Amino acid sequence: MDRCEECRFAYATVSTADLPPRWLARDFDALSPPRWSRTVVYNWPSAESQTILCLGRHTVHEVEHHLMDLTG
Repeated sequence: MDRCEECRFAYATVSTADLPPRWLARDFDALSPPRWSRTVVYNWPSAESQTILCLGRHTVHEVEHHLMDLTG
């Protein structure tokens, strides 16, 4: 599969898969304020301690960023 076909496949997959974003929103919504400040270790690009809030923001940013890669 060439790069263009990969992009079309990925876009079709993302555009038809609305459940994972709903699950992510549901899980974020369920977090109480103290839970947002809990820390986790995120391993990329190097292992660092981050809050759940920071990880959640990063996750949403990455989804938006990669969707823009696919849609232009």
